[in-house]
Amino acid sequence: MEKGLLIAGRWRPATADATFAVYDPATGRTLCEVADATPDDGATALDAAHAAQADWAAVPPRRRAEILRRARNLLLERVEEFPSGRPEPANTAEPAQ
Repeated sequence: MEKGLLIAGRWRPATADATFAVYDPATGRTLCEVADATPDDGATALDAAHAAQADWAAVPPRRRAEILRRARNLLLERVEEFPSGRPEPANTAEPAQ
């Protein structure tokens, strides 16, 4: 699983290769290290998003919805690959079943 920054369709490390730990709130266990973006990384991402906006806006709404739905389905298919898997009731304020 990528743990860098996805900017302009490419994965990259944060400036100066900075990272920070992601913890499981229920156990305090370290799940992984991920890129720690800087303000410059944020500005680069914002510039990339701004540059892509016109092309995205030109895509018909129904097609945009299909793309987003497909992205959701791909995430759900791979949920077990994420460090914490599916959200646990203790982490989401949902009642246990």
